[in-house]
Amino acid sequence: MIEDDLRATFARHEKLTPPAAPLRAIIDRTAARRRRRRRTVVATAAALVLLAGAAVPALARSVLGGPVSVGTGLLGGDAGPAVPAKPLNFLLVGLDRRPGSADVRADTVMILHVPRDRRSAFVISIPRDARVAIPGHGADKINSAFFHGGQRGDRLDVPGGLRLTARAVQQLTGLELDGAAVVEFSALRGVTDAVGGVRMCLDRPVRSAHTERVFPKGCQDLDGAAAMDLLRQRFDLPDGAFGRDRMGQRYLRALLAKATSAQVRDNPLRLHEVLRAAGPGLTLDMKGFDLADLLFATRAIPADGVAGITLRSVGGVVEGRGHSRGFDRVGSVELDRVSLRALVDAVQRDEVAAWATAHPDQITR
Repeated sequence: MIEDDLRATFARHEKLTPPAAPLRAIIDRTAARRRRRRRTVVATAAALVLLAGAAVPALARSVLGGPVSVGTGLLGGDAGPAVPAKPLNFLLVGLDRRPGSADVRADTVMILHVPRDRRSAFVISIPRDARVAIPGHGADKINSAFFHGGQRGDRLDVPGGLRLTARAVQQLTGLELDGAAVVEFSALRGVTDAVGGVRMCLDRPVRSAHTERVFPKGCQDLDGAAAMDLLRQRFDLPDGAFGRDRMGQRYLRALLAKATSAQVRDNPLRLHEVLRAAGPGLTLDMKGFDLADLLFATRAIPADGVAGITLRSVGGVVEGRGHSRGFDRVGSVELDRVSLRALVDAVQRDEVAAWATAHPDQITR
């Protein structure tokens, strides 16, 4: 009797149960959207953290020789367990070194500034020839800080070079650094090829001093080797190293656009290739941040939300010792400290977007 009543009850309520197929379709669509979002976050970060050599990093070897470094202590200070709710500043250093050489100077020195709202990012390029105070080594080009900190006889100490470069940048700007990365051009070349090349648009022809290749005016698709060739140029640019910095900023935007495109973002195999390509050429110090937390925190930054900032100089080129061993015949550059102070103040007040609007001549988009 009880069994019959239970069966009758179940039969009545079964008619009230909604069909499962529509609900399953909603769940599947939601899961697919979340997978796409996760891939977008990783792809965007893979390009952002690859900025240094021309512009930042992705996956890599750490200063400890293993996977991505977490809390290596290169920059000093207290490490936090999560990304703080404040503007962030990351030092990005690019290297273009000969295999086996320990005589290495930074080719690119940049600060990646991410405002508190995490809706945009600014790449502040410090000219490699800028004459600054190098802690313990007097006044020299900022790119020599990596040499002074990284040379250990015939061995290159990448963490040491990064550490001294960070000290020089902090002394120059007064900014707190929330992390730092070194990326080599070899890694950028591999990542560029892994995303299928980048599209670069030039406002004038550029002739390579290394390969004699002429990059025509206008837009063109470049593979990794061609992109690195273009990024190395400065002597054929009207403003030398400053032009090279702006070229690097354009490359970053192009790389971001490709890395976040559907053919990379929605293809797990391609995305895996992109991340692997950066690995051998990256050293990363997150100061204790969890990398996944950082990627999630910056997920809303679109490729066109990244702008480059070029610092002003005064008095032209200063003739002198060039760099530590005098191999470079290009003189050093004196930065406009008044202009730099105004920019640093805007960074510290989290008002860089307003500063950029007021200084369009220093912005690359």
